[in-house]
Amino acid sequence: MHVLIYNGQMYIIDEKEGACNRARGLAGLSNLYRAITAVDDPTTIPNVEFILDLEDTPTEAVPENRVVWSWNRPKTNQNTWVVPDFDGWAFPEADLGSYISFREKLKFVEMPFEEKDPRAVWRGAMNNKVRTALMSAARGYEWADVQTMTSETRMHMVDFCKYKFPVHTEGNTWSGRLRYLQNCNSIIVVHQPLEFQAHYYDLLVSEGPDQNFISVRNDFSDLHEKMQYYLSNPATTARIANNSVATFRDRYLTPAAEACYWRRLIRAWAEVQAFSPEAYVDVAAPDGSVWKKQRGVDWEIFAHPDPNFPFRFPEGRHT
Repeated sequence: MHVLIYNGQMYIIDEKEGACNRARGLAGLSNLYRAITAVDDPTTIPNVEFILDLEDTPTEAVPENRVVWSWNRPKTNQNTWVVPDFDGWAFPEADLGSYISFREKLKFVEMPFEEKDPRAVWRGAMNNKVRTALMSAARGYEWADVQTMTSETRMHMVDFCKYKFPVHTEGNTWSGRLRYLQNCNSIIVVHQPLEFQAHYYDLLVSEGPDQNFISVRNDFSDLHEKMQYYLSNPATTARIANNSVATFRDRYLTPAAEACYWRRLIRAWAEVQAFSPEAYVDVAAPDGSVWKKQRGVDWEIFAHPDPNFPFRFPEGRHT
């Protein structure tokens, strides 16, 4: 999606026709719009123009020097500006719903850490080597509730918070699951190193007094050893769980914190932007006069179109 922010208003200049992840774009940009409108005077936000890539793989089959905004990037890529992913607004499935609603539901399942199921828990599709390795490493152990996801084994996201040790794995690229798990008063097990970078991953601390997750190898060969250690050291596990809650659930993964990130991102982008965005272009009328034509479509109309009043992008495409 080609996006313009001008005088505190958001416009969609264009979108790739037939984009398969349009719902993600609507969710992600709704999150951005909330960050803009939360400011007392949105006109103080710098004018910026950018491309938001909606795909899981924003760097696949594109020039290496392409600069876009996206939900994630390979850690080796420095040209992609990482934004809070669409899950910060809502997940498309109604039973999970909005991110705020998900956080609200946790109060019905959360319990003191020491009372939680002491097993490592995971559900998912077997679509990469990391997940296959996890299944092999956990097979047959009493400390594991690790299964492929079927209609029989499927769990609601809030139910992972009933366990002490939810496990996170990357998927085809990054996985949005981690932000949900980090809303639990639990310790998340994460394989390292991750191949992809989300907007807050630099806050993960693998050791020391501020440790906030359990780091295991990408092949999970040390998972059994780590589980034995942490199950035998309840004071350490409680401290790590508290650190995770303080860092993620109660601070950096709140909607307010993500709004701050969006606004800081806009300001940083404006500092390096090589041009001054414009919301209007001059158009010559038949009588020789010149009038100002707005570029793109107002976000409010784009996000909530009335089929009785279709709009057009500059190329003449209907919505």
